[in-house]
Amino acid sequence: MVRSTDRQRLWSACILNALHGGVHVADHVRSLGLLLSHARAQSAPVYAHATLARGAFESAALVRWLLADGEPFATRFGRGIALLAEDTGNAARAAGQLAGTAYLPAPALIEERRKKEFLARLTAAQIETTLNASETITHVRVVGGTEPLSVKTQISTLVKEAFADLPAVYSLLSGVAHARPWGLADSAQVAGRDVSWRAEPVEVVNSALICLLAAHRTAAAFASYRGFPDDPDVQQMRRRHADLDRDLVTYGREHRNLAGLRPVGGFLAGG
Repeated sequence: MVRSTDRQRLWSACILNALHGGVHVADHVRSLGLLLSHARAQSAPVYAHATLARGAFESAALVRWLLADGEPFATRFGRGIALLAEDTGNAARAAGQLAGTAYLPAPALIEERRKKEFLARLTAAQIETTLNASETITHVRVVGGTEPLSVKTQISTLVKEAFADLPAVYSLLSGVAHARPWGLADSAQVAGRDVSWRAEPVEVVNSALICLLAAHRTAAAFASYRGFPDDPDVQQMRRRHADLDRDLVTYGREHRNLAGLRPVGGFLAGG
């Protein structure tokens, strides 16, 4: 009974993290909408749209990984525990770099205590763990006899799995988000010693397209998890994404930016 109660509490924490991710996606999509709603009066953002799209893309991938559509509950639970374990270790490491002040005590001891309490909860729930020399969890096993699961959630790997049909998107967004010259150059106009920057309409709308896709796939993951894979609101989100994709292609062809190209989804996939 104790084991069951502890596992239920841990599962609640796992699902809360999935909900955090869903809100994170929605917040990025909404923020891009707010930015673009002022574009006529204040001009569109030159680069920030891609950073927002990347944030939505990452969170959508994490949510889909956590909810593990089509996988057994043990996989879903194991992934949730792995994320909790990784987060506990990351919080302790980050806290160790912060010194205390006159109004804020150093958080290292607090986070170390939380890490030990989390380990105790796993033990009570009979979840096996592997620790490194600093007593940080590296692997977990929620069902005996199964392979231990690494707690390292590499977001770039999760993105590739969740959006395997769009292999180029994450790299393109990351080039802008991390201020790589190759990602920024297209929005700069250089004439001799003069240079100016302006938003490229196709790139801005493409970020909106990516945000809509992230929102749709996140909603679809939650709908499937709740047993409603054909939810009408999710289908409407899919249609909205497809409509914007067609509109972007139409705009690009009319302005000779996308001459001869198929819809952007296929273009980014290399198809």
